[in-house]
Amino acid sequence: MDDLYTTFENNDKVAHAVWEFIQHQGLASFTLRPFNRFNTAFTEWWLIPATEWPAYKYGKLCFHRYPRTPEGVLYSGYYVEKGLGSQLNGLPNVQKKHLMQGDWQWHEFVNRSLDGEINKVIKELSDMNLARIRVLVEIHAFNKVPKVDMERSAPSDTIEFEITAPGLQWQLIQPGKSNLAKFNGAGSLRDLLERIYKERDLDYFWIDLVIGARFRYGNNSGWDASDIWMKVLQPWTDFVH
Repeated sequence: MDDLYTTFENNDKVAHAVWEFIQHQGLASFTLRPFNRFNTAFTEWWLIPATEWPAYKYGKLCFHRYPRTPEGVLYSGYYVEKGLGSQLNGLPNVQKKHLMQGDWQWHEFVNRSLDGEINKVIKELSDMNLARIRVLVEIHAFNKVPKVDMERSAPSDTIEFEITAPGLQWQLIQPGKSNLAKFNGAGSLRDLLERIYKERDLDYFWIDLVIGARFRYGNNSGWDASDIWMKVLQPWTDFVH
């Protein structure tokens, strides 16, 4: 099946268009934030349910380019972060704000995934003509957590899966090569998250997880702001807090 397209040429433009659409329609209240204020075109943009910044602990709606190269495509969907383990407190180059706390959305996300609630959202997305949904996981070593307003360095490892309709079939797209290689055999989102949750070595890594659709930029007949909101982002709003 062909890739989806969006009318927008970069993350900055699509993020602002979607934010303006939901503001005008009175559909939800979010703060719009870029990861890097000084290079906004293709940095990550998030719709955040608070004004607090950095917003590590919150589930967010995202506009994310992957890979971070001119050949990258837009990933839009749900974004959640797992911080570092508490046992790293006091180590050199470990900031306390990067240590995961009990109020981080990651905990609820994992629990609701294990209860099957995430699969209900994915089924809803697939019913709205999203035939392909991507699950992207990137990790960064404890001393290389991405810093706000700076260019991100390459992750320590990446793994990517695709969920296809009908039947929500699960397929490995990009295998992990080092610390994530042990998860290549995960057979479902639930299985993947159970393995991540139990893997104590990952306490030494920052985790970014994206579930969403991927789009090629800049096609006049592609999806506009209302399409992206209604068919990709709105179903996730119950997890954005």
